[in-house]
Amino acid sequence: MDSNEPGTDGPQTDEQGRAPTLRLLLIAAGLAALAALPALGIATAWLIWLAAVGSLAMAIAVDCVLAPPGRRLALHVEVPERVAVGSEAAIELKIDGSPGQAAEATLDLGPLFRPFGVQTLAPAGQSTSLPLFARRRGRGTVGSLWLRYEGPMRLVRRTVRVVLEREVEAVPDLALVRSVALAASASRDAPVGSKVERFAGDGSEFHALRAFQPGLDRRSIDWKASARHRCLLAREVRAERNHQIVLAIDTGRLMAEPIDGMPLLDHAIHAALGLAWVALSHGDRVGLFGFDQTGHTHSGARAGTQSLHALLELSAGLDYSETETNFTRSLSVLAGQLHRRALIIVLTDFVDAVSAELMVENLNRLSRRHLVVFVTFRDPELDRLALARPHSVEDVERATVADALLQEREVVLRRLGRSGIQVIDARPRDVGSRLVNRYLDIMRRERI
Repeated sequence: MDSNEPGTDGPQTDEQGRAPTLRLLLIAAGLAALAALPALGIATAWLIWLAAVGSLAMAIAVDCVLAPPGRRLALHVEVPERVAVGSEAAIELKIDGSPGQAAEATLDLGPLFRPFGVQTLAPAGQSTSLPLFARRRGRGTVGSLWLRYEGPMRLVRRTVRVVLEREVEAVPDLALVRSVALAASASRDAPVGSKVERFAGDGSEFHALRAFQPGLDRRSIDWKASARHRCLLAREVRAERNHQIVLAIDTGRLMAEPIDGMPLLDHAIHAALGLAWVALSHGDRVGLFGFDQTGHTHSGARAGTQSLHALLELSAGLDYSETETNFTRSLSVLAGQLHRRALIIVLTDFVDAVSAELMVENLNRLSRRHLVVFVTFRDPELDRLALARPHSVEDVERATVADALLQEREVVLRRLGRSGIQVIDARPRDVGSRLVNRYLDIMRRERI
């Protein structure tokens, strides 16, 4: 909490001066017209004009006195240390005592945050929330708070600058990750791997022997154990746990492009963390692998839900790269770090079939030993352009180009599917739930 009360150490306040309001300018224009009355032969016109000017000057002086200077404002400014990228936080501003009439505020924000314009302040003594929206991850600065208010007669406007210079860290949205995980916990497939499964054909890990009951699958009868105990016994199995899950997140140039209010990289991080939450709670081990020209981040396989915080901190440090992604080098590094079969989730994006050629080749090579799920992000704007009703030649051209890009995209995805790679192509906001459902389905079918 920052304060600007007299006698306390608070943010520095700079008086930026006074300016006339529109009301004062209109009154001055009326007085200028009144000055023409003596030319009409009215004897007392000068006295009337001088009295009006004197009254206005006195009103201006009173207005200046009653509109408090910035150093006398008791400000309470609360700036959060962390905000979630893609969601709106708030800077709380409270002014004890009346700052005057028509009080407004705005903020000097760094490029990390979205500007919000000017906001009217709540009455004195009440708190006002100034929106703070982080467009991408990183460290941003809330520079200065600008206040503008008028005197009680609304003739003079004061402008005050309050220097804050507060650093705010934009991190992945844990609330969004939690919502994906909670939605997955309600699924019928959620218990797979964490308790005994009783669905026929599910699971291969031996759990226990039980007396055979009518309705059980006869294939589950253990004939040797039944012969020893002289009664029919069935093998009870459950899905295997302790799988290795690798979240391979592309941080290359294409992933810095914004879609639905956030860069693709942040959408990928949110989807990956949602899956990590579910996988860790199901007893699997999860690792994070970040790559662009090469693999630059590798957390190693971690187990237990307590590892989610470490993965969150590591993913928050994935920087936006301006280089092209080298799939050959990056996926070769990843393959060399894995010594057992794993489920690899590759979150990336591509433009056309030509640029995706090396990507497809290296994913096919990786899928020979591991189970690969390819996750890409569908641009809603591209679908809108392809399906929009044309009204001009330019609209037809845009629709043609968009449709061609979508068709090339489908060609690449079909090639990956024919190679045994599982594909998720969805809008950014839907990727998280689709990915968790696919993971649960893989665990249920024991594809790893």
